[in-house]
Amino acid sequence: MSTRLGQLDGLRGIAALVVVAYHYTTRFDERFAHTQVLPFELSWGSLGVELFFVISGFVIFMTLDRSRTPGDFAVSRFSRLFPTYWAAMLITWCVITLADVPGTTRTVRDLLWNISMLGGSLGARPIDGAYWSLEIELFFYAWMLLVAAFGLPQRGQLWLQLWLAGSVASGLSARLGGPKLPYIVHHVSLMTWIGWFALGMLAYLWKRDGRPGRASVITLVLALAAIGAQMGPGMALFALGCFAAVAAAGLGRLRGVDARVLLWLGALSYPLYLVHQEVGMVSMVLLQRAGMAPTLSIAVAFLVALGLATALHHGVELPVMQALRGAWKRRRLALPAGEAPNQVRAPAMGLRWPRTALAMVLLLATFTGVSHRALSAERIARARDDATLEPVNALAAPRAGADCGADERPPLVVMVLGQSNAASRTRADTPSAAVRIVQDGRCWLAADPLPGTSGGSASIWTALSAELTTRLPQRTPVFAPLAVGATSMRQWTEPGPMREAFLQHLRAIRAGGLLPQVVAWQQGEADMREGTEARHYQAGLAVLRRDLDAAGIRAPLLVARSTYCRMAGSGAIGRAIDRRFVREPIDRVWPGPDTDRLGDDYRYDRCHFDARGREAAARAWADVIVPLADRFQP
Repeated sequence: MSTRLGQLDGLRGIAALVVVAYHYTTRFDERFAHTQVLPFELSWGSLGVELFFVISGFVIFMTLDRSRTPGDFAVSRFSRLFPTYWAAMLITWCVITLADVPGTTRTVRDLLWNISMLGGSLGARPIDGAYWSLEIELFFYAWMLLVAAFGLPQRGQLWLQLWLAGSVASGLSARLGGPKLPYIVHHVSLMTWIGWFALGMLAYLWKRDGRPGRASVITLVLALAAIGAQMGPGMALFALGCFAAVAAAGLGRLRGVDARVLLWLGALSYPLYLVHQEVGMVSMVLLQRAGMAPTLSIAVAFLVALGLATALHHGVELPVMQALRGAWKRRRLALPAGEAPNQVRAPAMGLRWPRTALAMVLLLATFTGVSHRALSAERIARARDDATLEPVNALAAPRAGADCGADERPPLVVMVLGQSNAASRTRADTPSAAVRIVQDGRCWLAADPLPGTSGGSASIWTALSAELTTRLPQRTPVFAPLAVGATSMRQWTEPGPMREAFLQHLRAIRAGGLLPQVVAWQQGEADMREGTEARHYQAGLAVLRRDLDAAGIRAPLLVARSTYCRMAGSGAIGRAIDRRFVREPIDRVWPGPDTDRLGDDYRYDRCHFDARGREAAARAWADVIVPLADRFQP
């Protein structure tokens, strides 16, 4: 490899390092939350992907320029990408399946659909979150085949300038509230990303042709304008730096990036990119769960990913790529029967190019169209599921209205929110006594199953009422419940029937005038099983707090750790709860009890509390509420 291309490899090594550092620090924290606050982060490391796209524009345009036939280009790209991708995908799937970390597991169906490298577009979940960029690369390759098929690179840069102008117009229209391109058109035509690839192509043209002319300057301006329109002016400035670095590396003038360690990382960059994210993050989850410090777990995960990447590079990438390219070269140069050796010529680009390239573009467009339908169907099904909530119990033949507390025994009003373990889905040894509840602005006596909850059996709150009565004889426990089984944080905080029911609950309580002094949030099992990211759960807690404030409810929101359901370990949601109170505290969002410590021995179905678990959960809530009772005045 020449020094000039070696410097591009050095840039690849830098891009790979910053992407890995971003995923292991900032991105891991967003998804799972480190058990301790890290002394450093690398939130800008995600920009390494954009640098990869610029380098790809350079290398792919160079490869296309040197290819004699469509087969040359297709075999070059296939041998480079797919064998290593398949091996890395299989390794990743095996690791995440065996580890069984909530939010990372994938089905065999997901594995099979991802063979095409377009699994995300076909409605399947990607085996690794980093694979999204591979689909972008495939579309770019297809367009480059089509461009070369019609000889456009030999006719100047007008074709590229028009493409970039379309990206500028698309971005500005979206930013100014104008019409937007249909998703499939925007996605297949690479409107978001063509500016980055164009910078790499332009860097190659400058290397190949020497000093830039007026057309190249226009292309550069349009590429930066396209990136600015699609992503903002700050990204355009960063893109200019990427272009300068790639152009200098292509000319062999970027000193320092051809250090041996960077060249080594550059050679490993593709397999490292393929295996580092999910394998590394699962490793960190398991290591931190076992008590290892986050910084040490990052180092161990990086070494694991580096070892796998090295094995893939030497065991799959190099030998398979050489074998496939060698076989193609021998086939292409094979002599037809009766032809003399001096008659053999490599076929030049001809009429087969447009047909082959157009077929590839149409195939990828078809995949994307199918994906759009699949994702639309998934969204419709999701909306249908959201619209079908478990019905809540009505106020069943209450005894006469109850006294919610006089001056000598002021009420302690507890608003109850959450899912099934907050609802009437637990068990009790004996029928529970009636408790005071607030509904429709009045105070009533009601027994399990409590009004406002789903389920048909006992609840934590009737047990808590007895516990609070014993520990706080000077107060009258009153409950305002709304708890629906299987509901996720998303359903409580995003538009839909659950959120509307929640907001109506707040309005009714405010209209009744008996405002709660405590808000008990017992939820998290659905989000643990869905793999909700830590940052999204944290954001949901902030939304709940704002909703309470908007309703005039200033009571503290006590957040229980309630994520245990047929699976040990609370994962991202539990750590998100912990971190919410340490690193990014919200006013009046306080820690509640840890009910995850009540494992299978306290649950009749490994998820919902049995009679023993119900009593233990009620005591845990009382342990949190009683010491703070003096603050909870009506």
